[in-house]
Amino acid sequence: MDVKKTLEVYLVASGSEKSRKLEEKVKLLFKTYDMTCAKEDGKIDLNMALGGDGTFLKMVRNTHFDEQALFVGVNAGTLGFSSEAEAEEIELLLEEIQKGRFQVEEVRVLETTIFTGGKQEKYHALNEIVVRDENLNTLKMQVFIDDVLLEYLLGDGVLISSSFGSTAYNLSFGGSIVDNAIATMQITPIAPLNNKKYRTLLNSIILKENRKITIYPENQKLILTVDGINYHHQSVEKIEVKLSEKKIHRLKRNQTNFFHIIKEKFLT
Repeated sequence: MDVKKTLEVYLVASGSEKSRKLEEKVKLLFKTYDMTCAKEDGKIDLNMALGGDGTFLKMVRNTHFDEQALFVGVNAGTLGFSSEAEAEEIELLLEEIQKGRFQVEEVRVLETTIFTGGKQEKYHALNEIVVRDENLNTLKMQVFIDDVLLEYLLGDGVLISSSFGSTAYNLSFGGSIVDNAIATMQITPIAPLNNKKYRTLLNSIILKENRKITIYPENQKLILTVDGINYHHQSVEKIEVKLSEKKIHRLKRNQTNFFHIIKEKFLT
């Protein structure tokens, strides 16, 4: 993507005091770096999240996964895994952006279609979707990959994540970390059980980008959690999940290394 002389930047800040102060500072710095605040309904060149990972997801969701603009996060929260800079590095980040010293990473988006009573409803997620029983009872379902039965799953639920979301909720349930450079989906069972009828994989399974996951639940009242937002559905017949052709363009600093971030955020 080309960088214009003056960038229209849409800021999304969390409600914390740190992020509010950072937002004020960024707005003051904009003139120095030939940037200006964009309106939500106007032309946006760059979306900038000031907060944690939740703020980044909120920004992407609020912009409807805009494929024409860039996205970048500045950590004013705790972990900030999706961020490209800490709050203290904001001036350096703005300078790098203004001079075009960055890379652009394409991030594929999960597409989930839920079929209920002859109707369909579609959702997009950057990180993951989670399927649970509405009353948090044990969930029973058949899981198909490309129309081939994989397993009869019995447990608290199932989580399907993208490569980008592999280090998020997926990791909490023992799922694998996947290099962001690879477009994948990952199925991770939540508290899985095994018995004579339901033969469930106890570990996650990683699928290449062109696979389709189909879930046939015995429980028909479900909660579908999409990047942390809950949606209640009745009379669920099946759920289909795949990687969408939709993608966002994430700004990455030239010195950013995925494995350095893994070490910094989780091992030091």
